Amino acid sequence: MMILRYIEGHLPNRRRRSAQPNNDPVTARLFIEKLARKVRREAHRVKGFVRFRQFGDNCFLALINPRYDVLPLVRHHFEARFADQKWILYDTGRNYGLSYESRGTKQVRLDAEEIAAFSNAAESGDILLETLWQRYYAATNIRQRKNRGLHVRMLPRRFWRYLPEKNSPL
Repeated sequence: MMILRYIEGHLPNRRRRSAQPNNDPVTARLFIEKLARKVRREAHRVKGFVRFRQFGDNCFLALINPRYDVLPLVRHHFEARFADQKWILYDTGRNYGLSYESRGTKQVRLDAEEIAAFSNAAESGDILLETLWQRYYAATNIRQRKNRGLHVRMLPRRFWRYLPEKNSPL
């Protein structure tokens, strides 16, 4: 509705509907700008917090659950960054993902059984990589300078379930 109000406010020969603050195109524009900033921030976080897990022969899977639909925004980043690998970046909340092979990226939908099978295959073949992530996290962590509030602000808890370093037994 805010997008509609914003567009209505910029149409020529269009009278303003009422003096209600919710119908103001300026308020709508500010709302849209705040929402766009949140979506961009979420896309940036997804780029930083995605951890691919290997399954099969040189195939990688990453499960994510962002607040907003950011897969179209991060697509080019992952295509450029991991152009030499086959990967699937899957949004579990919206039940679709991106699958990349050397020919290009396509949109995919997976069943819950397929996701579980991929995850189980990834867990069995990815123990060494998880251990390396956990050791890296333990080595770079300075316990005397622990700042839980800053840590949670910079790395929100909703990403923790997909990060091997946060599931650390170390």
